[in-house]
Amino acid sequence: MEHEQFDYRNAFTRNIGWLTEEEQVFLRTKKIAIAGLGGVGGIHLLTLIRLGIEQFHLAEMDTFEIQNFNRQVGATVDSLHQPKMDVLVEMAKNINPNVKITCFKEGINQHNINEFLCGVDLYVDGLDFFVLDIRAQVFKRAYEMNIPAITAGPIGMGTCYLVIMPGQMTFEEYFQFNGYHLKDLPVRFLVGLNPKLFNRHYLVDPSRVNFDLERGPSTIIACQLCAGVMGAEALKILLHRGTIYALPRYHIFDPYLCKHRIGWMPWGNRNPVQRLKIALMKKRLSSSSLEKGDFLSETSTTVEKILELARWAPSGDNSQPWRFILVSPSQIRVVINNETSTNCYDYGGIPTLISGGFLLETLKIAASLFGLEIKYQIESHSSTQHQISVTFHKKSKIKPDPLAYCIKIRSVDRGIYKRLKLTSNAKKLLIESVGNEFDIIWLESLREKISIAKLTMLATKLRMTMPELFPIHQQVFSPENRAQQGIPIAATGINPLTQRIMKWALKSWSRISTLNKLGAIQTNQFELDLLPSLFCSAHFFLIPKSSIDENEYFLKVGAAMQRFWLTATQLGLVMQPNFAPLMFQYYADAQTEFSQLKFSQNIALKISKNLRVLSHENTVLFLGRIGYPQQKQTKVRSLRKSVDDLLLKENP
Repeated sequence: MEHEQFDYRNAFTRNIGWLTEEEQVFLRTKKIAIAGLGGVGGIHLLTLIRLGIEQFHLAEMDTFEIQNFNRQVGATVDSLHQPKMDVLVEMAKNINPNVKITCFKEGINQHNINEFLCGVDLYVDGLDFFVLDIRAQVFKRAYEMNIPAITAGPIGMGTCYLVIMPGQMTFEEYFQFNGYHLKDLPVRFLVGLNPKLFNRHYLVDPSRVNFDLERGPSTIIACQLCAGVMGAEALKILLHRGTIYALPRYHIFDPYLCKHRIGWMPWGNRNPVQRLKIALMKKRLSSSSLEKGDFLSETSTTVEKILELARWAPSGDNSQPWRFILVSPSQIRVVINNETSTNCYDYGGIPTLISGGFLLETLKIAASLFGLEIKYQIESHSSTQHQISVTFHKKSKIKPDPLAYCIKIRSVDRGIYKRLKLTSNAKKLLIESVGNEFDIIWLESLREKISIAKLTMLATKLRMTMPELFPIHQQVFSPENRAQQGIPIAATGINPLTQRIMKWALKSWSRISTLNKLGAIQTNQFELDLLPSLFCSAHFFLIPKSSIDENEYFLKVGAAMQRFWLTATQLGLVMQPNFAPLMFQYYADAQTEFSQLKFSQNIALKISKNLRVLSHENTVLFLGRIGYPQQKQTKVRSLRKSVDDLLLKENP
């Protein structure tokens, strides 16, 4: 639209009715200062422009990056790496060519605050959440200059906002920043802005909040709500009509929870209740930070970025049997160690080989994000170690595999699932994911689920009574929720009381033996086998379509199952592998004496026989259950070693 074609009266005529014509004209004379044009600042500006306001002071020094796309109104492919100020000013002038904007491209600082606030009628806070020292200075100076101010924070899928009016409570009186270290301010700001903390109930992954790294999740939903409430309060302030609930009143609006609250917080953060909340929030945030290795250096190589994703490949009991050697910028050597001689669970080294297949497929999928394909070759193979050379090749036509975005979020869910049947489309996609060399047998009926439950309960009886497995259980099950290897006890699927008992019992075999006599076996069979077996969509067997080559073949099994698992994750499904029956079938068929228990061989034979009946005499390569999770909230899960911890400098 050319400047001559723009007509203010017609452009904003639809405001009339909620505004009078006189008020609309009056708004043209007002000047608003906005510091920050990111998540909320940019949409604040465009909201006020569409209300008919024409005069602005804007402060912003940053550029648009890919991380801004989820929420920042100016972030597009065309604006990538462009100054936010330039992009937003152009957007503003495309709405109203007559807009008058004074730009502070160096951002807001203590040297230009007076100039920034000079002659403005309202200050709107759009600064990044963690920019707190300069935020306090701007609010202080605005108050001294009798300028009303609004701050609205996008939290969860709602907004929390405050209005600061001249002559009433100040920003500092409410938040009480003075005397505290800069690192303590984010918690004080959060709890002051959002005293009720409603949204904590639907924060599905608390580890994504990391105040030390100045990181937190955000949504466009919340940013747009911030602009809406800011616009309403701005109109009331500028037009001198309507009730304004200023500090110490606070506002919370969360449509996700259908909640709106106008609260009163006398003394602000000096309030005893607030002081307690601040202390509790500090403790909570310190225990929920992201693990080491979640953020790579900006100087990391492409291969290191691929390994950062690939390290999340599944492995038996989260043993992570692999280590990496960086041979060249385009080649790595994967060293995979098995524990066949010391770990009954690694029957014939098969689980380790399957884990290797998981890893190789994950490397392949992760590499696609960087336009690379992989080729691998087994360099050496023995009963204790496998060495695989992996090379990365540039391929112009390769597209990012959509499954790459599921690599990290894929995890084992050992709880009960919803009893919903898999859709025909889901089953079709899952079968297609394993490729042409394998097939899937589904076990969905109640009778089949009961049969699997009986099978798994027999395996649990053996696992809990075999003294040979006790030291392995001590090593695998971790009392720490954020251990980088093994399985956190809290992720096993047992109830909190049993978790405490398990932590105590794992200290000695005599304790385990005593608890077994007191009914621990039956308790675990009920909680870990019977209920999960019944409460799921289906159990499944992965079976071969052709003959089996026991070495490289099981790498293919792992690769197929990783695609199956990632496809399930993509479809909103969760999964739990069930290796124990396969382990005991292996020992029964090989007639291997695997335990000193007299009845162990008989139970293993029974498991093998029942498994053959259920599989219709097919060879079962992988057994698991699948379904829709009871809840979406992230629970305790197995973590991974960092890339640095997985790298070897030379051949072992």
